Amino acid sequence: MDKPPVATHPTGDNAMRKTLIAIAAIVGIPLAFTLLKATRKNHPQAQGAPAAAVADAQAPVDFPEKWIPDAAIAVLEIGQPGPILDLLLDPAITKKFQQSAKLSAPAKWRQKIGFWMVRQRFERKFGADWQTLIRRLVKGGVTIAAGPDQIFVAIAKGDDADFVQGLNAELVAVASQGPADKPDKVSETRHGDVSIWTLNGGETYQAVVDQHLILSNSLLAMRAVLDLRAGNGGRSIADGPEFQSAKKTTGPRADAALYISPLLMSHLPVPKGPSRLEDNPLASLLVAAYAGAFRGDGWTALELDCDGGRVGLRLNGTTEPERQGPKAFAWPSGDDGALPNFAIPRQLASLSVYRDLRDFYANKDALFPERTSQLIFFENMMGIFFSGRDIAEDVMGAVDPHVRLVVAEQEYDPAIGTPSVQVPAFALVFRMRDPARFGIIAEEAWQKMLGLVNFTRGQKAQPGLIIDRLQHGDVRYSCAAFSHAEEKDARNLDVRFNFRPAVVHHRDYLIFSSTDRIANDLIDALEKPQPKPLAGIKGLLQVDGQRLASLVEANRESIIRDNMVKKGQTREQAEKAVAAIPAIARALGTATLRLGAPQRNIIAELAFTLNTGAPSAKTTGTRDTVAANRP
Repeated sequence: MDKPPVATHPTGDNAMRKTLIAIAAIVGIPLAFTLLKATRKNHPQAQGAPAAAVADAQAPVDFPEKWIPDAAIAVLEIGQPGPILDLLLDPAITKKFQQSAKLSAPAKWRQKIGFWMVRQRFERKFGADWQTLIRRLVKGGVTIAAGPDQIFVAIAKGDDADFVQGLNAELVAVASQGPADKPDKVSETRHGDVSIWTLNGGETYQAVVDQHLILSNSLLAMRAVLDLRAGNGGRSIADGPEFQSAKKTTGPRADAALYISPLLMSHLPVPKGPSRLEDNPLASLLVAAYAGAFRGDGWTALELDCDGGRVGLRLNGTTEPERQGPKAFAWPSGDDGALPNFAIPRQLASLSVYRDLRDFYANKDALFPERTSQLIFFENMMGIFFSGRDIAEDVMGAVDPHVRLVVAEQEYDPAIGTPSVQVPAFALVFRMRDPARFGIIAEEAWQKMLGLVNFTRGQKAQPGLIIDRLQHGDVRYSCAAFSHAEEKDARNLDVRFNFRPAVVHHRDYLIFSSTDRIANDLIDALEKPQPKPLAGIKGLLQVDGQRLASLVEANRESIIRDNMVKKGQTREQAEKAVAAIPAIARALGTATLRLGAPQRNIIAELAFTLNTGAPSAKTTGTRDTVAANRP
């Protein structure tokens, strides 16, 4: 029985799960197809398209949206395939794939040889290598639509109608030479003036219309597309104002854009039970302002841009910030925003946010309808540390909304030794409204906290922290450390030697740090001219993949042991899991996440640099790849 057409809506959680799986598979088709072929010999053409071709590819693409039924719940439009293929076909990536591929089984070797013979046939037939054939097939853009029950339709526009027709004819000819025991594997069906072919017994169907190659896993869906193309069908997604509104939020020359219907967005998993935002004050502080921003009534757009080895993703929300009410603590008026992140030695990650802590705590009853155990514990501790002062006005109101967190690799003092488990250093930086008053109050609270730590450790017969005064430049501050006088193995110290907590109040700034070294680095950074806030950006996160990989490798043995004990893995399984983390981190390079509302609706932008060594086709300088393509 044929699968239902695209024009039906999914119902129930099971259908939605199938749809999510289908979308994941659809988006992965071009990548998997390209990486599969990357195991073959690289041709010079794969290293980048000619300059004229790149320039020509920048023209806006006319997508066949009128061919897609209006019940589609996700649409991927690749308007600039060139930069994406430049990235996927980069020799550095294909080389890594070749090195990691292990084809030892005889069946896999036979499959590899068979594919090589087919590839040679196509290259001889069309006088070009397989990379060039792929580029020609998708040069005019690619549209992939997902419907219910894992149904999809993909439409690729080639550079020439004769080429697309010839390519399809050759595919049919190759498939027809398959095993004689499967006579129904290849068959043709007519629909109007178009031939619909299946080359695998009905698993997928394909057709050629002018320069377009159409592929679907449903015959009824294929017919629905052809009817719309001929002007005989019903409504298409192009007829929907919500879809067109989402189209306007993306740049006209974005490499690719994914549009997701509200039907699908409303079924995305949300935290339930004890992980709800209402039950977690810290999670609410960080993300409550964005909750629901990407789950509105309209289509949501995710924009992709590739620039050499740099990749940018932009998620365009459907709602505006709540500048009034309990969530207004993250959305100031005017051009204020988060401060740029610090840049200090050995920096691994940094986070800068705009959060009015006084407004956040003043609205705790609205944000947390029930007084959770976490909130009660927090209030009790704050009352002890700050001697009963009003938390909203005297504590959180004493700092302005610009809050920064810094994480850095540690350099251990050889005179002390190296811990067996290495924990990165971290620090929180606030800007005080009344430094002369609140600096002393904050240091008193810090000393009380250390006293509580020492008391608790003393009950367990564990060594405590010793407070001292240190000086860096003209700045004196308090620091605490564990004594190492009785330590015998300097190469395998206890985890506590990762910490030398410090508190610094310097000029307008207050620093709480886990070590004195990162405190010194931040003092140096604060001596430099301070940047202006990023207008419209309320959150900025940066992660250095190279340093993250180094940290994981430094703790390799402890992570392996932990996985074996807690997850019941064998050592071989644990080693493979750990090895994958630094490899991925290094491949992603430096990643940056920006959240805010620089124009109207809330947006989220993720940019990362793949370590491929590929030159940029669009620019020789650094830039925000997504934002640069916007009007």
